[in-house]
Order: sequence, then structure tokens, then C-alpha cells
Amino acid sequence: LADEHGQEFLKGLETFAGAQAAGRLALAPGELDTLKHDFALYQTAGVAMAKAYVAGGPAQGNPLMEPFDNASSKLQKALDPFTEHLTSQLAAQTETIETRLQWLQVLALVVCAVSALFVAVAGWLVTRSIVRPLNRAANAVHWIAEGDLSHAIQSDGRDEIARLTREVEGLRGQFVDILGQVRSASDSIGVASSEIASGNQDLSARTEAAASNLEETAASMEQLTSTVRQSADAARQANQLAASASAIAVRGGQVVAGPFKVAVAP
Repeated sequence: LADEHGQEFLKGLETFAGAQAAGRLALAPGELDTLKHDFALYQTAGVAMAKAYVAGGPAQGNPLMEPFDNASSKLQKALDPFTEHLTSQLAAQTETIETRLQWLQVLALVVCAVSALFVAVAGWLVTRSIVRPLNRAANAVHWIAEGDLSHAIQSDGRDEIARLTREVEGLRGQFVDILGQVRSASDSIGVASSEIASGNQDLSARTEAAASNLEETAASMEQLTSTVRQSADAARQANQLAASASAIAVRGGQVVAGPFKVAVAP
């Protein structure tokens, strides 16, 4: 059992030696060697005293008590400064660790603040690059749906939202062109309607003039027909008068010729 405890103590010293070699533990030169030597004396005195008690009882063991106590006191004196030294180093390391923890806490706060700032900036950038263009596109679609084509949309980006915005602007431009063409066609139709109305008025005036001329012609024809009828009647009467005059002349000739025939007869 004593040998097992001794081995564990020596393993602990080897652990300290490894820490010292790695720079994690600062010890005085030869301090570990002194501890090993004092521990060997302590272990030797203890084993000898135990064997004496086992072999001869107190009569043989008691005389070895004093060397064992001296070895124990010497080992304790060697361990006290070592323990204090280790305790102070542990306290220093603990303080260093606490300082580092505080620094890490501050760093964590700074990282959190920077992260929050980054998130805010990222949110602002997202709002600027995504939300605002989407709002502009939505407003443009709303204006187009309401029939208002006076709002142009500007987009210089190369992402999908900028492409969508340009498509909406192209649609608005096409609507403007179509409405312009419709307005031009409507104006042309209006001009043509005015010309047709003017032509209708002119045609109506000409029709009225033609109707008036036809009425005058019809009146002239009636007059001419009446004149011809009157001329025919006059000719008929003249023929009748000529026939009557001829008959009268014949009878007159006969009347005149009669006496001449009587006078001449023998």
C-alpha cells in the first residue's frame, strides 16, 4: 500500500515536471529533485519502521519513530513552499483565466454589437435592394391597373428584381405606345368623320339644288307641254278656218260665174 501511494506521489511529481518543461509551471531549479529525495528518505524511514513494528513490535519499532518523524518533518518543510508556490501560481493562473474570461465577455459583447450592426446593415441593404424595388414594381403594377401610365420606373440593377422592374417598365411603355396609336387613330377617325360630315352637308346641298333644278325642269316641261298643246289647238283651228275659207271661196266663185254663163248663152 505504501509503495502504491509512493508511486502515485512520484507520478504527480512527474506531472509537475512535464508542466515545468512545457512552460506551464514555474519552479525553482532542483526543487522537484529535492522533493523526490526527501520523499525517498520519508518512504525508506516509514518502510523500515513498519517492518520493525511487524518483526519486533514496539520494542523494535519505537526507536525508528524519531528518524521517521524527522524525515516526515523535512518532507513537509519541502512541500510547504512547493504547495504555496503552486497555490500562488494557481491563483495567478486563475486570475489570468478570469481576466481572459472578462476579456472574452467584452469581446463577445463587441461581437454581438458588431453582429447586431451587421444585421441592421444587412437588413437595410436587403430593404434597399429587395423590398424597395419590389414596392416600386408593385406600385407600378397598381398604377397600370388603375390606368395611370405617367409613372416611369428606373432600375439599373442586374438581379431578378431589377429584371422584373424593367419588364414592368417595358409593359408600361408598350401600353403608352398602344394608347398613343389608339389616340392617333381616334384623331384620324375624328378628322375623317368631320370630312364625311362636311361632304354629307355638301352632298345634301347639291341634292337640294338638283331637286330644285328638277322641279324647275318639271315646271318648264309642263309649260312646254301646255304650249305645244295650245299650238296644236291653234293649228287645228287654223286648219278649220282655212277649210271654211276655201269652201266659202268655192261657193263665191260659183256665185260669180253664174251670171256670166247666162249672158254668154245664145
